[in-house]
Amino acid sequence: MIKKPTVLVVGAGASYPYGYPVGHTLVDDIIKGATDPLSALFHDLTHVDGYDFDGNEVKKFARELNGSASQSVDAFLESRPDFSDMGRCAIASELMRYEKPGIIHATNEWYQYLFQQMYDRRQFESFGESKVSIITFNYDRSLEFCLFTAMRKSSLKSHAECVINFERIKIIHVHGRLGPSPIEEHEWPPYGGSPITPVDLSRLARQITIIHEAQDDTPEFESARSVLSQAERICFIGFGFHETNLRRLFKGVMTVRDPTQTPNSTPWSLLSGVKIFGHNYEFTDSEKVNIQRFLPLPTCDWGDRKQGCKEFLREKGVLFG
Repeated sequence: MIKKPTVLVVGAGASYPYGYPVGHTLVDDIIKGATDPLSALFHDLTHVDGYDFDGNEVKKFARELNGSASQSVDAFLESRPDFSDMGRCAIASELMRYEKPGIIHATNEWYQYLFQQMYDRRQFESFGESKVSIITFNYDRSLEFCLFTAMRKSSLKSHAECVINFERIKIIHVHGRLGPSPIEEHEWPPYGGSPITPVDLSRLARQITIIHEAQDDTPEFESARSVLSQAERICFIGFGFHETNLRRLFKGVMTVRDPTQTPNSTPWSLLSGVKIFGHNYEFTDSEKVNIQRFLPLPTCDWGDRKQGCKEFLREKGVLFG
């Protein structure tokens, strides 16, 4: 069980070990699919309910994205809001195809490691009592699916009892989520379920928010700042450190720490003695120096640039105690 208040801030790289694409890979997949009239993506975009995208528009979207040198679809849409609707539909269509339970169960990476640190098999309630919160910028539901499935398979408790225990842990999707939480047995779409219909794709696309569309003071970002204000450890994992995202997370934070300040006051502060950890796969030293300018503490405990997510968490002891 994790006893120290810990917040994990999760980005696209955190889902990568489970078969999901990182930003530039998703860009490549969407360009390829939106160029090919025979692809599943092209079909989805020209049939999605409530929109009237024709084939020429879809191909133009692919050409513009291809020529933009963007490392993520979100980054492209930030300066091309004229493609926001199509971009959201393309993201939803592509990411839903990556929901593969078999890959989740066959991969022993940081999701499983996190569960092992949270769950004492002698005490079912230990999972919900773990002092960990998760702020995720990802749209996918893979983390919830893995943690909840692991809990169910590790106990003889009923589905309802597992739901109650699971919901004690705060998981905040600040930019929305593709579909409901996988903990609900009868909700659609189930994780890794059937192909989505044009109506379903339209509904899913509307549940995600592109960076430039997000607001600083949504309930999700306010909830995120609340858990950050109570954390003793903050760990970025698989995160791209986009300046806008960092600004929204730490909006209003005081540079002088005052542990007597209430978590929801404005301006707010981090707890005295809080530590920040940064998983920095492939970031250079100069890039880390630049990122540090947007963090609320003068120092960050960075990992090795070749470390995977699980290796980083283990070596830094982020989830210990």
